[in-house]
Amino acid sequence: MEISARLHSYEFIEIDGFQENLKQELLAKGLSDTVIRQCFNFAAYAAITHDYEDIYSSHDTGLYVHRNYEMSQPEQGGMTMR
Repeated sequence: MEISARLHSYEFIEIDGFQENLKQELLAKGLSDTVIRQCFNFAAYAAITHDYEDIYSSHDTGLYVHRNYEMSQPEQGGMTMR
């Protein structure tokens, strides 16, 4: 519920497309399909390549989800009480 109320505060990576593109790159570099399937952490690689400290796998939606803390901070300034 929190994510749907604050979509602007999150970044999304489509899991299937990301994994397929990366798998093709790894196969081209000589890794076998078995090694990729059994040994590779796609979510961790997505976090590293997108410079995220954390990432969540939402397999229900088919997305990796990252909360962009800079975008989710309340705006500074505005009205203040005196």
